Amino acid sequence: MQAIEGELKSSLDQFQGYERQDLKYQEDVKHLKQKLKKLEEKIAKVITLPTSTLVCVVKNLAIPDSFSYLTSISVSTCVVLSH
Repeated sequence: MQAIEGELKSSLDQFQGYERQDLKYQEDVKHLKQKLKKLEEKIAKVITLPTSTLVCVVKNLAIPDSFSYLTSISVSTCVVLSH
């Protein structure tokens, strides 16, 4: 009986660790989505300007360790140069 209780406690502790890790991953994804949305909004504003020249520079974003399966994400950062 004690062996089963010990295994149950160990499993519950391990599960709580997974829950904490899952919450961290969810927060990381939420943060990256917010950054992407802001960049998309900036690009949309720039594209609607008819008398400007659009210059895009590729930039590597830092990926949190929790997304170690991704090495990097390339995103264009755009700068407006007026005529």
